[in-house]
Amino acid sequence: MRVFLDADVLFDSVNDLRTRTLLRRIKNAGHDIILPVSVLGEIMLVCISEDRGDDLLKIRDTCSELRPLFVLSLEQFGICNLCLKKFDKRSFNLTDKDHLAHALAYSSVYNDGRENYFLTTDLYLLDLMLPCVGRNKKCGLFDNKTVLKIVGKEEMRSLL
Repeated sequence: MRVFLDADVLFDSVNDLRTRTLLRRIKNAGHDIILPVSVLGEIMLVCISEDRGDDLLKIRDTCSELRPLFVLSLEQFGICNLCLKKFDKRSFNLTDKDHLAHALAYSSVYNDGRENYFLTTDLYLLDLMLPCVGRNKKCGLFDNKTVLKIVGKEEMRSLL
């Protein structure tokens, strides 16, 4: 299983023992924890602009413990990003679309049968139906591949 993290999950891990424990359980079970580069950018932006240096240090410590993989832009990112912007025109935090596009692009590269999850607490994202699932999917990046599923912390706990 691959678990892509949203920035809000890392911010929650700063003060919430249950979230830190969940992240450790994911890692200890042998699953990959993956951070899109856009998540790192959002964390830096929020911590610097809101003077949250202590949170930044705690997130750094969490990342040092978890040893996540980092996703840089892939060629598929542009396709996924454009698709998300065309598919969902509602104005919500644009970084969320970037995070999802990175996770989708990365998960589209593999055909190894492993499941791909995007872990978030964002209610908007939890209700979002991705354009690359179901009968009406818009692209061929996920033919015969496991498509990314957006999940909350409780659903992730039930998967472990």
